[in-house]
Amino acid sequence: MLIIGNIALIAAFTLSLFVMAVSAAGIATKRRDLLNSAENGVTAVFWLLNVTVAALFYLILISDFRAAYVAHYTSRDLPVIYKIAAFWGGQEGSLLLWSWLLAVFAYILVRQNRKDALSYFPIVVFVMMCVTSFFVFLTAFLSNPFDLLVSVDSAGNTAFYTAKDGSGLNPLLQHPLMIIHPPITFLGYAGFTVPFAYAVAALFSRQGGGRWISITRKWALFSWLSLGMGIILGARWAYVELGWGGYWGWDPVENASLMPWLTGTAFLHSVIIQEKKGMFKVWNYFLVVFTFLLCIFGTFITRSGLISSVHAFAESSIGGFFFMFIVIILILSFLLFLKRRSLFTSDRMLESVLSRESGFLFNNVVFLGACVVILWGTLLPTISEGFLDIKVTLGPPFFNSVFFPIGIFLLVLMGITPLLAFRRTSNIVKNLMPVSAAAAAVLLLIVFFWTRDVHIVIYFSLAVFVFLVIALEFYNGVRVRRKRTGENIFSAFINLVIKNKRRYGGYIVHFGMVMMFVGFAGAVLNKEIKREVKEGDSINIDGYNVAFRELKRVDTKRYYSEQLILDVSKGDGNVETFMPEKRVYRASNQSTSEVRISSTFFKDLYLIYAGRAGGSNNVILQVLINPFVKWIWIGGWILLLGTFVLFLPDSIRKI
Repeated sequence: MLIIGNIALIAAFTLSLFVMAVSAAGIATKRRDLLNSAENGVTAVFWLLNVTVAALFYLILISDFRAAYVAHYTSRDLPVIYKIAAFWGGQEGSLLLWSWLLAVFAYILVRQNRKDALSYFPIVVFVMMCVTSFFVFLTAFLSNPFDLLVSVDSAGNTAFYTAKDGSGLNPLLQHPLMIIHPPITFLGYAGFTVPFAYAVAALFSRQGGGRWISITRKWALFSWLSLGMGIILGARWAYVELGWGGYWGWDPVENASLMPWLTGTAFLHSVIIQEKKGMFKVWNYFLVVFTFLLCIFGTFITRSGLISSVHAFAESSIGGFFFMFIVIILILSFLLFLKRRSLFTSDRMLESVLSRESGFLFNNVVFLGACVVILWGTLLPTISEGFLDIKVTLGPPFFNSVFFPIGIFLLVLMGITPLLAFRRTSNIVKNLMPVSAAAAAVLLLIVFFWTRDVHIVIYFSLAVFVFLVIALEFYNGVRVRRKRTGENIFSAFINLVIKNKRRYGGYIVHFGMVMMFVGFAGAVLNKEIKREVKEGDSINIDGYNVAFRELKRVDTKRYYSEQLILDVSKGDGNVETFMPEKRVYRASNQSTSEVRISSTFFKDLYLIYAGRAGGSNNVILQVLINPFVKWIWIGGWILLLGTFVLFLPDSIRKI
């Protein structure tokens, strides 16, 4: 299978170049036979990469340690489920996954186009194959997962060999979330290539209207959802596996996934105005271009060694290729814009600041501004070191302080924009009065009966404001529908959502985001105690009593560990036992900290075994109280529900 996988990979690259050439020739000559040949070539590339992926999976599952990738990321005793995760556990496998996903999307587009032909679809094929061939080239010639293990003796002679066992998968990646988080994130990264390809094709063929927007909206929505769920799953993995008590540390690779999600969010809002009013055409084109390039940039910084990150792979030669690819795409996209700038004339002008169009414009500015801040904070250490020979690092305090006002702006926009009318709004004060009064009442209750922390006061008050706006939108819609149709409340609600999927599905997504904002704001109320304890000692924190009963050693085939046996009680007298531990994995000799969490709707009790206290038998116990973290995960599920509503087919039957 080593030979088969390698041959299929190189053949896929060769054929992708052929498809590019034939597509270009077909576009230039308008010969249908050449265009058909290019589309058939896309199908062939898809099947060749299927063979390549199957070959690597087979090598991993049978533990063929002739392959360097298999030896570096698996071991004989690694459970099968984590052998699957090992496919994308390293650079070579993740690049192959991206290549395969691009081929899958190109194949789907070709299959769809056979029923709905577009005059500029051959250009879409050409762009998709350009990107696919780039990734396949990197995988085949610079980061090949089918390379053999090579030994070098003292004289410098090399020889192929087969390892007796592998190094095993990084213990931090041996978690169920790592089976789904990376491929879902890569779905988002690769998926944004489709809107980019359509945008370029539409402009190149002088068809810069809204058709490409309508065609790619669900592709963009799918990619945005995949990237967003990947971010949430990654945050959840960091929270339960990394053992530091948080879920987001503003690491460069975390930032790299957040940036295209922000610009993608702006795009999904902005396309509404282009579809309805023929405005924001320049915004939408460049938001698509920037989102695609930021997806590539995320891969660039993890593989170039340019930026230090706990998530990044070792420095490699492919970083330069990614940089050149980004620069070329950026230049060509800008030149195409200049050549076709006449197509970007708006059908209407902005008539009033108090209009829904203005609300969406401010939304674009805030999201793009947030992205620029993250990009600057991520690149500053490299820029300062390169030009000033001083490494300046902007850590979580910088990002948290900057994103506090950005979050406020987003919440305000989420609350006010639904109350604005298109063109101009005449009764905004009347619309705002009831919900503003309720939010002000909540503000006073928080200040007098809970806390005066400015983060909590502002975020919770605005969250109530947005929630009430959304609730009133649903209430008014259901009331009007019941009056018109005589339906019961349940039927009126369901049919209202079905009939207006984009509007009410978007409101559900916004409600999920509000839940997540509350969860983020809760971090300012975190409490922590880190103390040296001996058997019989206890720690009291926020009404919890955490008693250290004993230290236990555990030996398994894959790892050995030390477990703390902790008895946790609260005011009701019930005692629960938790066992945080320190593990050392035998194959890689790497250690992990396995935390234990007691989660409620309002707060988490987070328990960490931080290690032995010097040479004594005492241990370091770390206990944290993290309020409202569960709201983040619940908000993620609500966001998923809202996006599902947006994907409902137009032909769905009412109840």
